[in-house]
Amino acid sequence: MEIRYDRDLRHNYMVLCGAPAGDDYRMKMFAAGTPEGMLPCSMRDINGEIYLYYGIDSRQSIRNRFAGSGMGAREFGGLMRAIIKLADTLEDYLLDMDNVLFSADCIYADMRKENFYFAYCPFSASVPGEETSFSAFAQGLLDLIDPDDEKAAIMAYSLCGMADTGSMLIADMAKAALEEAEEEQDKEQEPAGEEVCRECISIAQETPSDADYEAMLAAMDEGGPLPAPRKKKLPMVTGILSVAVFAGNLVVRRLLYLNRIENLLSLAVAGASLIATTVSLLLILKGAGTERGTDGSRAQDAGIGPTEHQPVRLEEAVLSGSFPSVHEKGEITHHTPLRIDAAGAADEDQRTTVLDVSIHDNVSKLYGRNGEETINIMMEKLPCTIGKLAGAADQIINDSSVSRMHVRFSGDGSGQATRMQDLNSTNGTWLNGRRLKPNETVDIRPGDEIGLGRLLFEFR
Repeated sequence: MEIRYDRDLRHNYMVLCGAPAGDDYRMKMFAAGTPEGMLPCSMRDINGEIYLYYGIDSRQSIRNRFAGSGMGAREFGGLMRAIIKLADTLEDYLLDMDNVLFSADCIYADMRKENFYFAYCPFSASVPGEETSFSAFAQGLLDLIDPDDEKAAIMAYSLCGMADTGSMLIADMAKAALEEAEEEQDKEQEPAGEEVCRECISIAQETPSDADYEAMLAAMDEGGPLPAPRKKKLPMVTGILSVAVFAGNLVVRRLLYLNRIENLLSLAVAGASLIATTVSLLLILKGAGTERGTDGSRAQDAGIGPTEHQPVRLEEAVLSGSFPSVHEKGEITHHTPLRIDAAGAADEDQRTTVLDVSIHDNVSKLYGRNGEETINIMMEKLPCTIGKLAGAADQIINDSSVSRMHVRFSGDGSGQATRMQDLNSTNGTWLNGRRLKPNETVDIRPGDEIGLGRLLFEFR
């Protein structure tokens, strides 16, 4: 069995070739229509051999899709749900999961909807140089997981452990991986919820917590500024309530007829509300003034706030060649400008470091040849993916002729050569006038002309 890639005028294909022709019921069932979740496939009989043409178009294999950004919990969970749905679909077609090509190069992701598509082979097949068993596939997923996503790592290691035992069905392993991740997330949320409740109670009581005292003590030991106190909301709440009571009292006096006692009570309520509003306003203004004073003192301590200046004669400063500065206590010091020696070298602490030119020798570059739309791309780190989808591509080109993930540049392992791989681009990747086949990888050299859609570059 052999896998290669081809294209016609409109579509990109992954071709599985070298299969013997036969009348197996699975081939007849598969030829009748492509099940949901599978790559669309057409069979061609050439000289007694069956060629399966899987339409991949602009889809990306999960190896290419997550080689740079890594597979997070959302994407990994989507892959597990796609496997569960695939098992149900194949069961309806009287097919099994043993003929699914579980390989990072044969499972494709839709770049627009993040849907996953699988390649089904009606006969026993294998990918050259790679084992297609589900156990090997689960092990290979560990290399595609985002190392910073803990939930994704939990699911991946759980799936890998179950696949090694081989005692469960593939769909059951995918379900178990999802359930274990959800249970782990529930355990992590319980203490977090209790901590949030304690924090809410502490804020409501407006009392300093142990953490506040520890922060203050640490700041005093280090000699730094103390942490800012929490803003008390009681004066603001009291003022709002007082205004509301005062306004309600005015409405009652206007709409209802009050006797002598009720009129006195209404006046008393209005007076109390007015007093409470005034006191709350004074407390709010006092708190704001205190904060401004604190900020000003801190800024002054940092040397950026207002300071006490003393008059300085500018003529003396210019003639002496020094410039005055005022310290916190009003003391004046003079700073002499940087001296340059006869050879033109600055003082030791102001010397310019001479960089080694060789640090730029291994930086790959693409120089645009598009007139006013010239785009230059620096590939300081390989591998480097170029496209227009942020998060998936390392270098973004906002051009309609460039695919979401268009091309990837990588090294050959020795650091001597650079390789270029087309990533099923819609408008193609060109090398010196020749269009690369989907997923084709070629070596490039300085001076080669590279085309990405309608954009032309020179590689140096």
